[in-house]
Amino acid sequence: MDWKLELIVVPVSDVDRANDFYIEKAGFELLVDHRAGADFRVVQLTPPGSACSIAVMGSAERAGSVQGLHLVVDDVDAARAELAERGVEVSEAFHFEGGRQAPGPDPERHDYNSFLSFSDPDGNGWMVQEVRRGTAAPNRTPPGNRLKLVRDAYGAYESGDRSVIEKLLAEDFVFYSPPDPGIDRTTYFERCWPNAETIESFDFVRLAEVGDEVLVTYESTKQDGHRFRNTEIHRFDGDRICRVEVYFGWDLA
Repeated sequence: MDWKLELIVVPVSDVDRANDFYIEKAGFELLVDHRAGADFRVVQLTPPGSACSIAVMGSAERAGSVQGLHLVVDDVDAARAELAERGVEVSEAFHFEGGRQAPGPDPERHDYNSFLSFSDPDGNGWMVQEVRRGTAAPNRTPPGNRLKLVRDAYGAYESGDRSVIEKLLAEDFVFYSPPDPGIDRTTYFERCWPNAETIESFDFVRLAEVGDEVLVTYESTKQDGHRFRNTEIHRFDGDRICRVEVYFGWDLA
Protein backbone atom coordinates (compact mmCIF):
# COMPACT_ATOMS: atom_id res chain seq x y z
CA MET A 1 0.00 0.00 0.00
CA ASP A 2 1.34 3.45 -0.96
CA TRP A 3 1.06 6.30 1.55
CA LYS A 4 1.48 9.45 -0.51
CA LEU A 5 1.96 12.90 0.96
CA GLU A 6 -0.52 15.08 -0.95
CA LEU A 7 -1.01 18.28 1.04
CA ILE A 8 0.77 20.45 3.62
CA VAL A 9 -1.10 23.19 5.47
CA VAL A 10 0.72 26.53 5.61
CA PRO A 11 -0.87 28.97 8.09
CA VAL A 12 -0.86 32.66 7.12
CA SER A 13 -2.29 35.89 8.51
CA ASP A 14 -3.58 37.20 5.17
CA VAL A 15 -4.71 34.66 2.57
CA ASP A 16 -4.88 37.18 -0.28
CA ARG A 17 -1.34 38.39 0.40
CA ALA A 18 -0.02 34.82 0.65
CA ASN A 19 -1.91 33.87 -2.50
CA ASP A 20 -0.25 36.69 -4.45
CA PHE A 21 3.19 35.76 -3.11
CA TYR A 22 3.02 32.07 -3.96
CA ILE A 23 1.52 32.59 -7.41
CA GLU A 24 3.18 35.78 -8.64
CA LYS A 25 6.57 35.47 -6.96
CA ALA A 26 7.16 31.81 -6.11
CA GLY A 27 5.55 30.60 -9.34
CA PHE A 28 3.14 28.11 -7.76
CA GLU A 29 0.01 27.00 -9.64
CA LEU A 30 -3.41 27.75 -8.19
CA LEU A 31 -5.50 24.57 -7.93
CA VAL A 32 -8.28 25.48 -5.48
CA ASP A 33 -9.70 28.70 -4.03
CA HIS A 34 -12.61 27.56 -1.88
CA ARG A 35 -14.81 29.60 0.46
CA ALA A 36 -17.40 28.33 2.94
CA GLY A 37 -19.04 31.27 4.63
CA ALA A 38 -17.42 34.57 5.54
CA ASP A 39 -14.64 33.20 7.72
CA PHE A 40 -13.44 30.04 6.00
CA ARG A 41 -11.23 29.94 2.89
CA VAL A 42 -8.72 27.42 1.60
CA VAL A 43 -6.29 28.18 -1.22
CA GLN A 44 -4.46 25.14 -2.58
CA LEU A 45 -1.31 25.68 -4.63
CA THR A 46 1.28 23.41 -6.21
CA PRO A 47 4.96 24.11 -6.93
CA PRO A 48 5.91 23.52 -10.59
CA GLY A 49 6.37 19.80 -11.22
CA SER A 50 5.47 18.76 -7.67
CA ALA A 51 3.17 15.89 -6.70
CA CYS A 52 2.52 17.53 -3.32
CA SER A 53 0.58 20.77 -2.79
CA ILE A 54 0.23 23.32 -0.02
CA ALA A 55 -3.01 24.64 1.46
CA VAL A 56 -2.78 28.28 2.50
CA MET A 57 -5.18 28.78 5.44
CA GLY A 58 -5.85 31.87 7.50
CA SER A 59 -4.62 31.50 11.07
CA ALA A 60 -3.14 34.63 12.62
CA GLU A 61 -2.02 32.76 15.73
CA ARG A 62 0.02 30.17 13.80
CA ALA A 63 1.15 32.29 10.84
CA GLY A 64 4.85 31.81 10.08
CA SER A 65 5.18 28.70 12.23
CA VAL A 66 6.03 26.28 9.39
CA GLN A 67 9.75 25.97 8.73
CA GLY A 68 12.02 23.77 6.64
CA LEU A 69 9.72 22.97 3.73
CA HIS A 70 11.92 21.67 0.91
CA LEU A 71 11.67 22.30 -2.81
CA VAL A 72 13.96 20.20 -5.02
CA VAL A 73 15.45 21.59 -8.26
CA ASP A 74 18.14 20.37 -10.66
CA ASP A 75 19.98 23.71 -10.83
CA VAL A 76 20.16 25.83 -7.70
CA ASP A 77 21.78 28.78 -9.54
CA ALA A 78 19.00 28.93 -12.12
CA ALA A 79 16.41 28.60 -9.36
CA ARG A 80 17.87 31.54 -7.47
CA ALA A 81 17.95 33.68 -10.59
CA GLU A 82 14.30 32.90 -11.32
CA LEU A 83 13.13 33.67 -7.78
CA ALA A 84 15.11 36.91 -7.63
CA GLU A 85 13.73 38.02 -10.99
CA ARG A 86 10.20 37.44 -9.67
CA GLY A 87 10.94 39.66 -6.68
CA VAL A 88 11.51 37.05 -3.96
CA GLU A 89 14.02 37.95 -1.23
CA VAL A 90 16.14 34.83 -1.58
CA SER A 91 19.44 33.92 0.06
CA GLU A 92 22.68 33.32 -1.77
CA ALA A 93 23.46 29.68 -2.53
CA PHE A 94 25.23 27.77 0.22
CA HIS A 95 26.42 24.26 1.04
CA PHE A 96 27.84 22.35 4.01
CA GLU A 97 31.41 21.28 4.69
CA GLY A 98 32.25 19.32 7.81
CA GLY A 99 28.87 20.16 9.29
CA ARG A 100 29.32 23.91 8.79
CA GLN A 101 27.58 26.15 6.28
CA ALA A 102 29.82 27.49 3.53
CA PRO A 103 29.07 30.01 0.75
CA GLY A 104 28.23 28.94 -2.78
CA PRO A 105 26.93 25.68 -4.21
CA ASP A 106 28.74 22.42 -3.47
CA PRO A 107 32.01 22.63 -5.47
CA GLU A 108 31.49 19.10 -6.80
CA ARG A 109 27.72 19.66 -7.21
CA HIS A 110 26.95 16.58 -5.17
CA ASP A 111 23.25 15.89 -4.82
CA TYR A 112 21.53 17.15 -1.64
CA ASN A 113 24.29 19.61 -0.67
CA SER A 114 23.49 22.90 -2.44
CA PHE A 115 20.78 25.13 -0.98
CA LEU A 116 18.85 28.41 -1.06
CA SER A 117 16.36 29.75 1.44
CA PHE A 118 13.43 32.14 1.32
CA SER A 119 10.30 32.93 3.33
CA ASP A 120 6.75 33.97 2.55
CA PRO A 121 5.42 37.31 3.93
CA ASP A 122 4.47 35.65 7.24
CA GLY A 123 7.87 34.02 7.72
CA ASN A 124 7.02 30.44 6.75
CA GLY A 125 10.41 29.13 5.72
CA TRP A 126 11.43 27.30 2.56
CA MET A 127 14.63 25.58 1.49
CA VAL A 128 15.53 24.96 -2.13
CA GLN A 129 17.81 21.94 -2.56
CA GLU A 130 19.69 20.84 -5.66
CA VAL A 131 19.25 17.20 -6.69
CA ARG A 132 20.33 16.22 -10.19
CA ARG A 133 19.47 12.55 -9.82
CA GLY A 134 17.31 11.45 -12.75
CA THR A 135 17.89 14.65 -14.66
CA ALA A 136 20.23 15.61 -17.38
CA ALA A 137 23.07 17.81 -16.21
CA PRO A 138 24.57 20.13 -18.84
CA ASN A 139 26.01 18.17 -21.78
CA ARG A 140 24.72 14.90 -20.36
CA THR A 141 22.44 12.50 -22.16
CA PRO A 142 19.45 11.38 -20.04
CA PRO A 143 19.88 8.02 -18.22
CA GLY A 144 18.98 5.09 -20.45
CA ASN A 145 19.64 6.91 -23.73
CA ARG A 146 23.33 6.04 -23.66
CA LEU A 147 22.52 2.37 -23.34
CA LYS A 148 20.43 2.67 -26.50
CA LEU A 149 23.24 4.51 -28.31
CA VAL A 150 25.71 1.77 -27.42
CA ARG A 151 23.25 -0.87 -28.63
CA ASP A 152 22.96 1.11 -31.86
CA ALA A 153 26.75 1.06 -32.24
CA TYR A 154 26.89 -2.72 -32.01
CA GLY A 155 23.86 -2.96 -34.26
CA ALA A 156 25.77 -1.03 -36.91
CA TYR A 157 28.45 -3.77 -36.89
CA GLU A 158 25.72 -6.38 -37.31
CA SER A 159 24.11 -4.54 -40.24
CA GLY A 160 27.30 -3.11 -41.72
CA ASP A 161 25.84 0.42 -41.66
CA ARG A 162 28.85 2.71 -41.29
CA SER A 163 26.69 5.86 -41.31
CA VAL A 164 25.32 4.93 -37.87
CA ILE A 165 28.80 4.71 -36.38
CA GLU A 166 29.87 7.96 -38.01
CA LYS A 167 27.01 9.78 -36.28
CA LEU A 168 27.76 8.19 -32.91
CA LEU A 169 31.52 8.85 -32.70
CA ALA A 170 32.79 12.26 -31.61
CA GLU A 171 35.27 14.07 -33.85
CA ASP A 172 37.98 13.67 -31.18
CA PHE A 173 37.15 9.98 -30.67
CA VAL A 174 40.01 7.79 -29.37
CA PHE A 175 40.11 3.99 -29.45
CA TYR A 176 42.19 1.73 -27.19
CA SER A 177 42.87 -1.98 -27.56
CA PRO A 178 46.05 -4.05 -27.09
CA PRO A 179 47.02 -3.93 -30.78
CA ASP A 180 45.72 -0.36 -31.33
CA PRO A 181 46.34 1.79 -28.24
CA GLY A 182 45.17 5.39 -28.65
CA ILE A 183 44.24 5.53 -32.32
CA ASP A 184 42.09 8.40 -33.60
CA ARG A 185 38.75 8.35 -35.40
CA THR A 186 40.21 8.16 -38.91
CA THR A 187 42.54 5.30 -38.03
CA TYR A 188 39.72 3.50 -36.23
CA PHE A 189 37.67 3.42 -39.42
CA GLU A 190 40.69 2.23 -41.38
CA ARG A 191 41.68 -0.59 -39.00
CA CYS A 192 38.61 -1.60 -37.01
CA TRP A 193 35.51 -0.92 -39.08
CA PRO A 194 36.38 -3.55 -41.75
CA ASN A 195 35.71 -6.17 -39.03
CA ALA A 196 32.00 -5.40 -39.49
CA GLU A 197 32.09 -7.60 -42.59
CA THR A 198 32.88 -10.61 -40.40
CA ILE A 199 30.34 -10.06 -37.59
CA GLU A 200 27.06 -11.93 -37.42
CA SER A 201 25.68 -10.88 -34.02
CA PHE A 202 26.29 -9.65 -30.47
CA ASP A 203 24.67 -11.03 -27.31
CA PHE A 204 24.99 -8.71 -24.31
CA VAL A 205 26.07 -10.30 -21.03
CA ARG A 206 26.50 -6.96 -19.24
CA LEU A 207 25.30 -3.48 -20.22
CA ALA A 208 25.44 -0.81 -17.51
CA GLU A 209 25.75 2.95 -17.36
CA VAL A 210 28.25 4.26 -14.79
CA GLY A 211 28.67 8.03 -14.75
CA ASP A 212 29.69 9.12 -18.24
CA GLU A 213 30.60 5.58 -19.28
CA VAL A 214 28.77 2.48 -20.43
CA LEU A 215 30.27 -0.89 -19.48
CA VAL A 216 29.62 -3.70 -21.97
CA THR A 217 30.44 -7.40 -21.89
CA TYR A 218 29.31 -9.25 -24.98
CA GLU A 219 29.52 -12.62 -26.66
CA SER A 220 29.87 -12.22 -30.42
CA THR A 221 29.31 -14.69 -33.22
CA LYS A 222 31.20 -14.24 -36.47
CA GLN A 223 29.84 -15.24 -39.86
CA ASP A 224 32.14 -18.27 -39.93
CA GLY A 225 30.61 -19.52 -36.66
CA HIS A 226 33.55 -18.52 -34.43
CA ARG A 227 32.44 -17.07 -31.07
CA PHE A 228 34.34 -14.90 -28.61
CA ARG A 229 33.77 -12.77 -25.50
CA ASN A 230 35.10 -9.24 -24.80
CA THR A 231 34.51 -6.36 -22.42
CA GLU A 232 34.47 -2.72 -23.57
CA ILE A 233 34.04 0.66 -21.92
CA HIS A 234 32.37 3.44 -23.91
CA ARG A 235 32.87 6.99 -22.65
CA PHE A 236 30.46 9.74 -23.68
CA ASP A 237 30.69 13.46 -24.28
CA GLY A 238 27.06 14.52 -24.47
CA ASP A 239 25.32 12.09 -26.80
CA ARG A 240 28.44 11.01 -28.70
CA ILE A 241 31.02 8.35 -27.91
CA CYS A 242 34.42 9.97 -27.36
CA ARG A 243 36.48 6.97 -26.19
CA VAL A 244 36.34 3.19 -26.31
CA GLU A 245 38.56 0.80 -24.35
CA VAL A 246 38.58 -2.87 -25.38
CA TYR A 247 39.61 -5.65 -22.99
CA PHE A 248 39.96 -8.93 -24.84
CA GLY A 249 38.36 -11.98 -23.28
CA TRP A 250 38.44 -15.49 -24.69
CA ASP A 251 37.12 -17.75 -27.42
CA LEU A 252 33.86 -19.56 -26.76
CA ALA A 253 33.01 -23.14 -27.65
